[in-house]
Amino acid sequence: MHAVRRADWPWVTIAVATFCLMFAAMPESLIEHLSGDRHSILHGELWRLWSAHLTHFSSYHAVIDSITLLLIGTMAESIFGSRHIAMLLLMGAPLISSGITFFAPALLDYRGASAIAGMLATLAGFSLWQSRSSSRLTLGILAACLLAKIGLDAIGMSLTLTDLPDQVRIAWQAHLLGGILGASSYFALARTQKTDAIEHLLRADTSRLR
Repeated sequence: MHAVRRADWPWVTIAVATFCLMFAAMPESLIEHLSGDRHSILHGELWRLWSAHLTHFSSYHAVIDSITLLLIGTMAESIFGSRHIAMLLLMGAPLISSGITFFAPALLDYRGASAIAGMLATLAGFSLWQSRSSSRLTLGILAACLLAKIGLDAIGMSLTLTDLPDQVRIAWQAHLLGGILGASSYFALARTQKTDAIEHLLRADTSRLR
């Protein structure tokens, strides 16, 4: 699947990053009702599956995540278009939250946009790998660094630029799930585009026969 510019204004990415910053300005008493609290999710507060990715543990944490999301999301949205990115975020965010809720019971309260940023980064990375062979070395190095970071986070040697409280640990499971969903989404979109292309050719052939 080749990278094609489809969105001049990445409104989805801007909207999500803006919500992250807005939520960071809210008092903790309100953020507690939006974060990915495992106990609350299991008791039916399902909106947290989405809102958890917009909440953060500090203002600095929110700023770093928002900047990262803007850089990565803008690129992904320019390749795949706003509609596809919006659908991916709407479906991917709760899948990540559900995954860490059921398979990482030690994570009691998840917050942060880094997992959805990783999802979009993987999606864009696969597209650039396919369409720009000259960028494959750089993409390979970046992918290796990302996997190494997830591995270090998993064994407790976390590397982060964010200002997290002492009791908070990096949710490497969320980042891994984000990468898996990003890769899966790329191949799903590639299959869809191939199907659309075949249907377009068939319609063109039919019209010529007429």
